[in-house]
Amino acid sequence: MYSWNSQMGGTMILYKSCVIYKTPSNAIDIQLVLDIQEKYAVASDSELDNPLFNKIILISSDNGQKYYLFKGEGKASTRSYWLTLQAFVIEDQIKPVRLFPNNSATIFVDYDFSFLNPYNQPDGVWPIEISDDGMQLKVPRVSHGRFSWEFVEYVFNGYQYVIK
Repeated sequence: MYSWNSQMGGTMILYKSCVIYKTPSNAIDIQLVLDIQEKYAVASDSELDNPLFNKIILISSDNGQKYYLFKGEGKASTRSYWLTLQAFVIEDQIKPVRLFPNNSATIFVDYDFSFLNPYNQPDGVWPIEISDDGMQLKVPRVSHGRFSWEFVEYVFNGYQYVIK
């Protein structure tokens, strides 16, 4: 996975990301993440603002299927940030897999720092926390752009993530 600043944004940094992977037939393939999202229609327009992916987590289902979680973040302006966690599987090619609640392949959280006390503003975003084995997630709870200082916890039940 490679992510880079495309230099095409102003205060909203527009990242591009590609994934290089080996198919089951041992062919090497490369695809832009945005192309994968659009092909499978798994993200809303706001989620298509490609994130800076900073971590890949490998998990396995109870039947041995391997899934890849791509963790990323983005910035829509100097005060508006967002987080994402996207699930993929490699079969004949890489494609999204719906592992999250509501039959979703993506967890997406956005919030606005302007709701915070300007003297108490953090340096970055509150992260999506992922256990080392990828089996547990803590996602910041946001309502109307405001971080509630709470997290939604998910656990992987062997086939999908469910709210704990």
